[in-house]
Amino acid sequence: MRLVSSIKADITFQFRHYLYYAYLIVSMLYILLLYWIPLGVKEQTAMFLLFSDCSFLGSFFIGGIILLEKDQGIYDHLFVTPIRVSEFIWSKVVSLGVLSIISSLIIFGLSFGLSWRLPLLILGVGLNSIFASLLGFIFAVQVKSINQYLMISPLFVTVFFLPVLEVLKVWESPILYFIPGKAGLLLMEGVFTSLSFPEWIYSITMLLLAIFITYKLSYNSFYKHIILRIGG
Repeated sequence: MRLVSSIKADITFQFRHYLYYAYLIVSMLYILLLYWIPLGVKEQTAMFLLFSDCSFLGSFFIGGIILLEKDQGIYDHLFVTPIRVSEFIWSKVVSLGVLSIISSLIIFGLSFGLSWRLPLLILGVGLNSIFASLLGFIFAVQVKSINQYLMISPLFVTVFFLPVLEVLKVWESPILYFIPGKAGLLLMEGVFTSLSFPEWIYSITMLLLAIFITYKLSYNSFYKHIILRIGG
């Protein structure tokens, strides 16, 4: 229940700082773009937008949120309450995952209509968003300004985005299967085409493993750079 309350509080915080309103506008712009895109490349364009934006937005926003909370001195008071570090981290990434999923559903639903395969899109965007947010979290707690965060973000942004080259038919390689973003993209593409059983196993296993590793790194980074310095 404490985690649920924390997620609700984070979603309220995101509403208060206009993240939902901003992404509603962005979603409408993408829908207009897809409306004018020729049918031959509409699905390909949609995958590019959903992967490169919706499933990655958490990584960008997590930096701003963490830095804002650090500047406001929230952590000096937050961690004298019963909330655990694990609950704090999951609250942040899950709440941003909710925003990613809502945005992707609006874009897909108004561009292509309803589909019984929508759960695959939700799963792909949701897991990709959690992974991307955790990646951003690792670095966000270590920097002092948004400019520093933007300077180091290419370290992980470039790797995350490599699978999109396959969508654009620029580069195809088995190497991409070693990148977690490829697993999320594969699940998202399942909304348009059937996935084989090995693809299912690969996608879920790769993403869960990547999330587990980045969560552990996020926890250690937050404990080292925030918790141990509280009151210091």
